[in-house]
Parts: sequence; structure tokens; C-alpha cells
Amino acid sequence: MSVRASMIDLADLSEFLQQVEEPRFRQIGVGLSAWFANGAREPIGAVLGVSERGPLSPRRVIELEMRNDALRRAWAERWGHLSASDAARAMWTNFDTYVRRCWSRERRGPAPQDEPRATWWLLLTNDWPMPGVARLRAILRENGSGLLNIQSLIDGDPEQEEDEANGED
Repeated sequence: MSVRASMIDLADLSEFLQQVEEPRFRQIGVGLSAWFANGAREPIGAVLGVSERGPLSPRRVIELEMRNDALRRAWAERWGHLSASDAARAMWTNFDTYVRRCWSRERRGPAPQDEPRATWWLLLTNDWPMPGVARLRAILRENGSGLLNIQSLIDGDPEQEEDEANGED
């Protein structure tokens, strides 16, 4: 099941729980509803008071899935003839060049239509980090039906996040 489908199921569950007689279930339903109303920004476990784990909210997990899908589309369109390893290096180099040479003039305009500029613009305007080469290679190898290991994103890896911010492996 994809993250998006899980979020829809969770929204349906929220509505259902608000209708049951048991007060603690209604309270969970109200909490879920408030969480959705606030944009699903906080980790859901913290909202429900059941978990302190996970630096990434479900909203951020969905954003990263959308970023990964965009990266795979750019690979298919522009670098589809390259292996995931070679494409990851080429994509990172091209992204770095785009940021240095084009982003300052394109950031206020409409989204470019050509790849890979359209993907780089999407990442930058949405504040989606460009992953480092090693993570990008792994993303390209994913089948595109959602994240292979959602739990690793929810649990987070501070070193990987720092590497991604610096464009390193």
C-alpha cells in the first residue's frame, strides 16, 4: 500500500472514530482530524501521545516520495540510457550546475518544461533536498511504487540527511 493510500485510509479512520461511542476512540478521531487540518506536519505519534520517534512527519515522507518519483522521471527522460550509478553522478552534477548558473534567474518565473530543469525547479521551489549520489542511486533503483523502506525515512538517519544536504554519499 502506498503512503498516499495509507493517508486516505487514516483520514477515513479519523471520521469513523469520531462517530463511535467510546470516548477514547472519539478522542483519537478528533486528534487525527486536527492533525490533518494542520497539514499533517507533526509526527502523528507525537500528536496522539504514543511515540516520540521519528523526525519526519507523514507529510514530509509523502513529499520525499514525490521528490523521488520526479527524480526517477527525470532519469527516464534524460538519462535513461545510463545505469543508476552513472545517472546518479550525472544528475547530481547537472543539478549542482543548475543551482549555480540558472536557479537565481529561474526561481521567480514559471516552471521550465524541459528536463531536467523542470525537476530541479520542482525540488528547489518545494524545498525538497537533492539527495547525495549514493541515496540518489538507491532512489533510481526503486521501482517507483512508493518508498522501499518507509520506516527508514520515518526513523531518519541524521548522517544521511547531512550528507544529502551537502550532496555527498
